[in-house]
This record gives sequence, C-alpha cells and structure tokens, in this order.
Amino acid sequence: MEHILTNLLRFTQIPESFYPAITALISLLLVAALAFIVYALARILIKTLILGITRRTTNNFDDILYDSG
Repeated sequence: MEHILTNLLRFTQIPESFYPAITALISLLLVAALAFIVYALARILIKTLILGITRRTTNNFDDILYDSG
C-alpha cells in the first residue's frame, strides 16, 4: 500500500521528504474508516440478533432491558 501511495504522491508537488509521514497518515485514516464501518455493521447485526432473541422469549424482563437501551 505504501508503494501505491508513494506513486500517487509523485504526481503532486509535495516534497519527497514528506512522503513517509503522509503515507502513514493516509494509512491510519483508512484503517480508522474501516474500523468504523466494521463497528457500525457489527452493531446493527448484533442489535438485530438480540432483538429477535428478546422478542421470542416469554420473559418480559429482557424486552424491558432491550427497549430501555
């Protein structure tokens, strides 16, 4: 990935001494964005799964817990 980013940065007028810092920053931002997307998808999946489980039980306590957040 660093090689791809370095090749893309060569088309800019940014000095070559800044390439390592810029590629590290871009990599960090991409990892953070990916982590956020995985977190959001997992949260939706887990909430849907728990909702299905709590609605199928006859116990009302878990429904109250789920509804209150």
